[in-house]
Amino acid sequence: MSSICEDKKNNLAVITGEGTVYIYDKSRNQRSKYNFLGTRLREQAYFNYPKAMFDANDDLWIGDRGPRLIKFIRETKSFKEYKIKSPIQNVTSIQNRVQWIFENSDDRLLIGILDGVIELNKLTGSAKLYQIGFKDLNAYRIIGGAFIDKENRIWFPTNFKGIYEFAPEKKEFIKPLDSNIQALKIYEDRKGNLWVGTFVNGLVLTDKHKGIIKSYTMRDGLPSNQVRNMIEDDEGNLWLLTPNGVSKFNPGKESFKNFGIEDGLKSRQYNSVHKSSNGEIFLGSSNGLVSFFPKQAEDNIISPMVVITTISLFNRTDDSLRFDKSISDLKEIELSYDQNDLYFEFVALHYVKPENNLYSVMLENFDENWTKPGTMRNATYTNLSPGEYKFRVKAANSDGIWNEEGASIKIIILSPWWASNWAYIVYLLLIFSLIYFTWQMQLRRIKVRHEFEMSKFETQKLHEVDELKSRFFANISHEFRTPLTLILGPVKRIIEEL
Repeated sequence: MSSICEDKKNNLAVITGEGTVYIYDKSRNQRSKYNFLGTRLREQAYFNYPKAMFDANDDLWIGDRGPRLIKFIRETKSFKEYKIKSPIQNVTSIQNRVQWIFENSDDRLLIGILDGVIELNKLTGSAKLYQIGFKDLNAYRIIGGAFIDKENRIWFPTNFKGIYEFAPEKKEFIKPLDSNIQALKIYEDRKGNLWVGTFVNGLVLTDKHKGIIKSYTMRDGLPSNQVRNMIEDDEGNLWLLTPNGVSKFNPGKESFKNFGIEDGLKSRQYNSVHKSSNGEIFLGSSNGLVSFFPKQAEDNIISPMVVITTISLFNRTDDSLRFDKSISDLKEIELSYDQNDLYFEFVALHYVKPENNLYSVMLENFDENWTKPGTMRNATYTNLSPGEYKFRVKAANSDGIWNEEGASIKIIILSPWWASNWAYIVYLLLIFSLIYFTWQMQLRRIKVRHEFEMSKFETQKLHEVDELKSRFFANISHEFRTPLTLILGPVKRIIEEL
């Protein structure tokens, strides 16, 4: 399905890549098919992969290569051809295909082609081209994902040249917001935000004056980095069409919910999208048309139960862990110091698309933050130091509803005997004993040295006393000897005279 639109009576019009037009009367549940078999229009291959369609006053305007327009008059079920002389020379008809159609006024249409915008007078059939002036038409071309905003300005994407703006009143183009982005689709939401679907850069939020604000890619939850088309539902969510399924994006929460064949879609690739007046969304693909009400795709609000299923020693099968009861019933376990390489397995008991359940883990006293959510159901920790830890795991179901409490188990890794508390007490006692012994030895050395110094001092003093005594007695004897000598001489003479 190349394009989908709705008239004032809420009837749907759909065109296919082969040029077949379907009119679906929802009130009567009737479908009419117009395939132009055997007509001049079909024979001349005007409907060779048409991709643009617009409803104006209950008449369908369908764009084709050339560029050509076909007007389908619903009242008479007849067709009218508008031939537009190609304003671009030396290009193929596929390059001059009509990319998009908007109504500028009651009598004028704006038609996007490769190198610009054509203004067509519906009454006279006259056309005027407003060119952008790309030098390389093959590399830089307008793509069909244009959008007319609330201010009646037309925003349209180009390959490698970013996002252009065309002001219908001024009949001029405004400089692109970004010169590198490969844009596919532009859409303005109810808040005035401009969203861009790109070829390789995912979903891009763009300011009309400043340019790119933020990009969302597969890392953020998109099923593909290519966003082909989009539309906003009544709740403000964006429904994105990608090559790998449909994604529901909540701008407020910045979250994605992805849908594929396993969710009931007939195909993963849809090209066209339309929201009817009652909020029903229609998706068109090569396999047909799919419709749904966004509220039918509400999130499953039941959070999953989380269970830790395995605790083992990482890569050490010869030293397995054994428990007396189920791991899910354990509150804590004690391990020796050499059992510090741990491997955990866990599971979320939620069976609606269990492959999309998300997990996040944390080992308290080791990890600073929770790990980034992912689908891995195991965790490994190596070379853990002795101490107390708490392994925690939380999980979310496929709709992103988290069980924040999750499951947990306390892990106590015992210290080796040489690093136990008693060992440290012994070490302290030995250290204190060594200090005390050293201190006593030092005191004894000081005492012996002091006694030696005192003995030396006393000896020196005694020697000094002896010397004093000797000098004293020498002096005394001298003092006595001198008078005695004086007396002795006369005495001897007296004796000799006698």
